[in-house]
Amino acid sequence: MDKQTQKDILVHKTFKAMLNILVIFSLPAFAALFLGKFLQDKISIGFNIIWPLLAGAFIFSWVMTFRLYFKISEEFKKLDQEKENSK
Repeated sequence: MDKQTQKDILVHKTFKAMLNILVIFSLPAFAALFLGKFLQDKISIGFNIIWPLLAGAFIFSWVMTFRLYFKISEEFKKLDQEKENSK
């Protein structure tokens, strides 16, 4: 497989990663919102539980996004190194 094809594959992976990021942020946020509403209705809690759950979902989403970014970045670096070594 030549270098241009590998780069095209990585660009496609990056595009798919953007769609994954959309899912990474939306699913935990909606889960936290619905879980918070459920807990608020079922259990009599003196404070609003939704905000801490949303904060946790936000932090979780960013951790997952950084992991995905570093994984793809590592693959691009490997491709660049292979390209430089082959020259």
